[in-house]
Amino acid sequence: MWIAYFLAVASPGPAQVYVIDNTTIGPKSRGQLAALGISLGTSIWVLSVSFGLGRLIQDYPFTRDALRYLSILLLGYFLMLSIRRLLFDKVIRGATAHALPTNDKIRIFTRGVLVNLLNPGAVVFFISLFSPMLIAAKSQRAVMLCAVGIMCISVLWYQTLVQLVAFHWVKRFVARSDKSFRLGFTALYAYFIYKLLKM
Repeated sequence: MWIAYFLAVASPGPAQVYVIDNTTIGPKSRGQLAALGISLGTSIWVLSVSFGLGRLIQDYPFTRDALRYLSILLLGYFLMLSIRRLLFDKVIRGATAHALPTNDKIRIFTRGVLVNLLNPGAVVFFISLFSPMLIAAKSQRAVMLCAVGIMCISVLWYQTLVQLVAFHWVKRFVARSDKSFRLGFTALYAYFIYKLLKM
């Protein structure tokens, strides 16, 4: 199960785009807050599926559609922000700002949680793979070990991603091709929305 989760979390998706975008925009702490928010979203998924949410979603298919539409709305919001930033804002990537205001910290963290709660990949993994595994599990110890392992993998992966993207040569490269990166993030958000609409 851990390998399946690692492959799911390491594949490109809205969570990776959100972490990379926040890490390249400003100080490393911005990316770390985004990564912590996404990891909290993973923990919420693990706990809620462990307490029966997965069974509820499997029994009532309209809840899956509701999650899909909420995901489309959230990704649409991020697409609008990305387009606005692409057309109007002058974002200096790789800038080393001193300290983030408290409102920005809360906003970045909260959006990270929402990105992972409404991430289509997370929904599929936790409902299709993790929930049936919990139902079939013979031992509570195995379930706890799996759940803790998934939460640890999430924290380690996203914090490692922040560290990799925060290298000065990576930030310098991103700063030189700022317009291309903004265009790429905008295209990725549009692609994720398109895939959700086709489901």
